[in-house]
Amino acid sequence: MTTVVIWCRVVDHFGDAGVCWRLAKSLAAALAQDNSLNADVVLAIDRPEVLRQLVPELSTTLHPPSLDGVRVVDWAFPATHIDVMISTFGCRLPDRVLESMGEQRPPPIWINLEHLTPQSWTGSCHTLASPNRTNGLDEIFFFPGFDPSTGGLLREPDLLEARDRFHSDPLERDRFLAVLGVEEADRKLPAVLVFGYPDAPVDALIETLANGPPILLLLPSDTAPTIRQGNLRIHAFGWVAQQDFDRLLWSCMAAFVRGEDSLVRAHWAAIPFIWQPYRQLDQSHREQLEAWLDRWQPFLPEAAAAAQASLAHAWDRGEPSNLSSAWSNWLAHRPELSRGATDWARQLAAGPSLIQSLSAFLRDRLESRSTLSHRLRHSRLDSR
Repeated sequence: MTTVVIWCRVVDHFGDAGVCWRLAKSLAAALAQDNSLNADVVLAIDRPEVLRQLVPELSTTLHPPSLDGVRVVDWAFPATHIDVMISTFGCRLPDRVLESMGEQRPPPIWINLEHLTPQSWTGSCHTLASPNRTNGLDEIFFFPGFDPSTGGLLREPDLLEARDRFHSDPLERDRFLAVLGVEEADRKLPAVLVFGYPDAPVDALIETLANGPPILLLLPSDTAPTIRQGNLRIHAFGWVAQQDFDRLLWSCMAAFVRGEDSLVRAHWAAIPFIWQPYRQLDQSHREQLEAWLDRWQPFLPEAAAAAQASLAHAWDRGEPSNLSSAWSNWLAHRPELSRGATDWARQLAAGPSLIQSLSAFLRDRLESRSTLSHRLRHSRLDSR
C-alpha cells in the first residue's frame, strides 16, 4: 500500500479547500491506474466544514469509506509510515508529523505544492528541493503554471470533452439554469457570472449592466433569488457543489472570477473573463494581475488586449467611474476575446495537466525510493 497524504490549511474563503479537493480526487484517480502502487490518498484538512460546502456529500464523520477515492480526515490524523507527503501552499505541517517524517527509513517523498502564479519565474524553481530545518528532509517545491517548464494546471482527463458535450446540446444550458432556479424567460438571456471577493465593485457593475442590453447576471449571494433592475436580471443563489461550477461557467458568455480555483476553471471554460487576484496589503497582487494580462497578449489583437486590461484594472481597483466605459469597450471586443480565450485554452490543453505531471514525478520518485528501501534492507541483512 502506497499512502499519500495531502495537507490543507484553510486560510480564508474557499480556494484552499477547493483546490485541494480537486487535487486529491484527481491524483487518486491517476494513481489508481497503476496497480503496483495500490495507492491510498488521504486529505487532511483543518476546517472540513468549509470543504463540506463545496462537497455536500462529504460524510460529517470524516471516516472511511472514501469519497471519489479519497479519505478525508481532520488535522489530527496520525501520519506515520507515509510514502508521500504533500503540503499545499506552504502550510506548516504539525510538529509531530515533521518529527515522524525524519524518523522514517526510507523517508517519505515530500512535495510542497505552491500557489498558482502567472509570473514567469516559476519554471526556474519548479521541482527544486530545499532541506527542512526541522527534520533535514528535502522539501520539493512543485509549481503549477502556464508554461511547459512548470507542472501545468489542474484538469480532469474528460473535462474538455464534457464541456463540448454541454455546448453541443442546446437544452443542457436551459436544464442547468432551471435547476439553479432561473426563471424560464431569463434563461434565454446571455449570462455573466460575477464571483468576486467582498470588495469587488459589484454595485457599480450592476448599475452599468442595467443600462445596457438585456442580460442575466448570476451572482453567488445570500440575497433575494431574483432582482430586476432596468435591462438587467439578477439571479442570486447559494453555493453550488464544486462539480456544478464548471456548468455555471459553461452557461455564461463571460465571467468575473477570483483566486486560484475559479481562475483555472475559467481558462478551461474558454470564455472571456476578468480575474480578481487575492488582495495583498503590499499590493503585490497587482503584479500577479499584470503577469496574467501579459499572458493574454499572444492571443488578442492590440485593441482587445487594451480593453481586457482596462476592465481588469477598473475591477481590481474598484473604480466605479471607469467601470462603465471599460465594460462597454470590453463588450465591443467580445468576439476577439472569445477567440483568444479558445486559443489559450487549446494551447494549455496541449501540454500535460498538473495531475499528469505530479503523478509521473511521484511514480519516478517512488520507484527510486523502493530501490533505496531494498538496498537498506539487504545492507542490514549483510551486516548480521
